[in-house]
Amino acid sequence: ALSGAEAGAPWRRASVIGHGIGLGLLLVAGFGMLAKLGFMSAMPGWVWVKIVVWLGIGALPFVLKRNPGAARLVWGGAVGLAVVAASMALFKPF
Repeated sequence: ALSGAEAGAPWRRASVIGHGIGLGLLLVAGFGMLAKLGFMSAMPGWVWVKIVVWLGIGALPFVLKRNPGAARLVWGGAVGLAVVAASMALFKPF
């Protein structure tokens, strides 16, 4: 029930559309902030880590669709990826 994998879940399409719109907004806002900070000519390593995290978060619904029993793992992965992205943005380690 955490995964929403039961047949005919009426909100599945809306959640996938919302996920895609959210990812698109994150991408546009992130690159807008990079341009404002002046990092567009050469992106530092922490930006590449955040791009990989963005791709990972984008893949989570597909993981959940293929393996509905992994819902707790997917939610934990989402939280973990969010923590990594936030720490990269705050500390800019490299």
